[in-house]
Amino acid sequence: MKHKNIVMLEGRISDDFKYTRTQEGKVFATFTMVIRSFDKEFSDNSEKRTDVSIRIHVFDYKLVQYLKKVKAHNGCLVSVFGRMNSYRKETRRGDFYTQNNVVVRDIHLVKTMADEEEDENDM
Repeated sequence: MKHKNIVMLEGRISDDFKYTRTQEGKVFATFTMVIRSFDKEFSDNSEKRTDVSIRIHVFDYKLVQYLKKVKAHNGCLVSVFGRMNSYRKETRRGDFYTQNNVVVRDIHLVKTMADEEEDENDM
């Protein structure tokens, strides 16, 4: 049985959200999602915060239209369901790092209280 690396993630859209076209002219959305996690240190009960960045690609036309309709932008809280691929890359200095990409099957913007207050102020 082959593992598919199906993931469900929740995080914030970073500052590189954009719509682009493929060579065939199809519109797609791409952005980096920042996931904040907290590691609890049990010895002294302190927390350490780490941010993980994952590149997100939205190729489905209906999902791209959804992102345009809800006016997805930098800082939005978003929930993503899709397939993750990890690649080991090398920098010019010879250091290695892992690049994580997710091809989206489903995506939803999560409304926060601040978003709802902003919507009320716009009316």
